[in-house]
Amino acid sequence: MKKKKIIILTVILIIAAIIVGIVVSNRKKYGIIEIERAVATFTDASLEYIIEDENIVKFNHMDTKSNRSKDELGGEYQEIYYFEGLKEGETNIMFIIRDGAGNVSEKYEYNMVVDKNLNVKVISNND
Repeated sequence: MKKKKIIILTVILIIAAIIVGIVVSNRKKYGIIEIERAVATFTDASLEYIIEDENIVKFNHMDTKSNRSKDELGGEYQEIYYFEGLKEGETNIMFIIRDGAGNVSEKYEYNMVVDKNLNVKVISNND
C-alpha cells in the first residue's frame, strides 16, 4: 500500500513538472529596448517611436528606472520599452527624441524579428 502511494505521488509530480514546463516554454518573450536619458533630457524632451509594420509588433508597456551612475546634473534614467509580437515577421522601429524646442536631438533605429512562437528579438541598427 505504501509503495502504491509513492508511485501515485511520483506520477503526479512528473505530470505537474511537465505542465509547468509547457506553460513556461509557451510564454512569449517581449522585445525590450532600453534608452538611457539624463535628467535634463528626461524632463524637457519628448520621445516618440514609429513602428514600420504595426501588424507584426505592438507596444506593450514601459518601465522607468533610475541608474546608479549619475550625470553632471545628478541623475540618469533608463526607459525600458516592451514590445509584443503579433505575428511572425520582421519590422523596424525608430525612436526619436526631440528637445524642448521640438528639434530632433537623438534618433535610434532597431530591427525587430518575431518568430513563429511570437518571441521578439531586437537588433540595434545604431553604432
